[in-house]
Amino acid sequence: MSAGIQIPDSLLARRIPKLGMTKDEVFFSFGSHKLARDLIALGKLVGKKAGSTTLFDANHVELIWKQWRDGDFDHLLN
Repeated sequence: MSAGIQIPDSLLARRIPKLGMTKDEVFFSFGSHKLARDLIALGKLVGKKAGSTTLFDANHVELIWKQWRDGDFDHLLN
């Protein structure tokens, strides 16, 4: 049995943007634990502690993804 949160369709239809991402969500969004860990270690992906959870700004994660995709970090990650 799943312990997930049930979100009503009426709320989903509002298309509320997700502002904060957990580390697991960042790993998932990049598709690679190693890439995300390397970018975090380099200080390119920076999170902020919220209690025991580290949250990452979703817009910043998207910006870093675009920069990585454009090859801006290739010299740092090899």
